[in-house]
Amino acid sequence: MNQHFGELKKWHYFFKQETRFDMHPEDVFDESLTELFFCCDHSKKITTCLGYMVVVTTTENLHNINKEQRFVGQLVWHAKKTEDYTLTLRTRLELRDNFARPDVACRVREKIKVHFLRKRKVQIFMFEEFFINLTNPEWITKSRVDQNRVFAGVKVKHTPNISWNIGYLNQVKFRNAANLMNHAAVFEIHFKLP
Repeated sequence: MNQHFGELKKWHYFFKQETRFDMHPEDVFDESLTELFFCCDHSKKITTCLGYMVVVTTTENLHNINKEQRFVGQLVWHAKKTEDYTLTLRTRLELRDNFARPDVACRVREKIKVHFLRKRKVQIFMFEEFFINLTNPEWITKSRVDQNRVFAGVKVKHTPNISWNIGYLNQVKFRNAANLMNHAAVFEIHFKLP
């Protein structure tokens, strides 16, 4: 949900609740993310945001739950915008605090997104996102490169305030013992308050 603050058109907030499921017969819950961001559009090209996230994740042991809070600073550069496509670059700095473990992890997430046919009811978009660990406390991987994600999908706009996305996500998690690759079907519903 993305909403502007009344007459303050350059200020807006973003709220997102996301739950992910696996197809494991033992335990289908994988991860839950709750995000709240406050953003400012400095110009048509630059947006900055401050955010807070709570993430609940299962680890390799499906009975072990990992909980963390994240404090986020974000810079979005709307690099190119035409009638046919947009190109957006996002840099996000995350300070990750695990509720049960010492030390704070710090990482940078770089995302490149291309959005085609954005004026049409059915739109095509894709992104590439990679995660770089700046610190490595013992509760995260020792690898400098944490993850890489590639997504391709479509967005369908039903009304100006309701849309949904469907697509494919390939995610590689770089881990100490063996890397983990996930193939995910993604379905999202987006609401914008009138």
